[in-house]
Amino acid sequence: MQGEKVANSFRLNKVGVTGVVKPVQVRRPNRAVTLTTTLDVFVDLPPNQKGSHLSRNLEAINEVVDRSVRDPVASLEELTDTIARSLLKRHDYATTSEVWASAAYFLERTSPWGRTSLEPYRLVARANARRGEREVERSIGVEVIGMTACPCAMETVRDDILKEHPEMTKWPEGFPIITHNQRNRTTVILQEPSNHEVEADELIDIVEDSLCRNCGRPACDEHLAGSVCVECRVGRRGSRPGVQA
Repeated sequence: MQGEKVANSFRLNKVGVTGVVKPVQVRRPNRAVTLTTTLDVFVDLPPNQKGSHLSRNLEAINEVVDRSVRDPVASLEELTDTIARSLLKRHDYATTSEVWASAAYFLERTSPWGRTSLEPYRLVARANARRGEREVERSIGVEVIGMTACPCAMETVRDDILKEHPEMTKWPEGFPIITHNQRNRTTVILQEPSNHEVEADELIDIVEDSLCRNCGRPACDEHLAGSVCVECRVGRRGSRPGVQA
């Protein structure tokens, strides 16, 4: 049925399956970790094809995931790359394939007061393959959750006070401003250059470094991106500790 021709048909950019959960073995220095990974896989559908053979998508996923149990993959990007190539082999009518993978990830961090804990993150990987092209476009990303001090509320309070006190030409540097906290979910996705690998842990460090520059950690709970969090502003917390990976 899927191979039948349809009158007045048109090309579909993406058809596939989403939300497939699999355990994936990934190599790390001196060890292998198991990531509970959610996969979304797609191929395009030409106008002369009535439907897509979706079971082939699951076959491609199972083949790569089962192989990772015996031979762990180097990264989630490599996993998505391999699945994207396999999809084009199994769907001979398709010209493009796209694979997304996301997984929960934990790193040990040290709080400003010296306690260690496992902080949750999320890894994201994507691969886009095109028939006839040797290279597959790969991307790696991370998701970091923290709290920020609302900059809009701070600007509003600052402007109101400066209007009430015209003798103040500018706000005193380092003087705290009343505001409220808000949960921040930061996602960074970076396209990997050919023959290069980007370390996810380094992306997580970049995101965390863009938060409170004094303590530098989402566990601080009150961050102002690119500045200093509320509690650090009023001196309730010390200088930034070393971050342990």
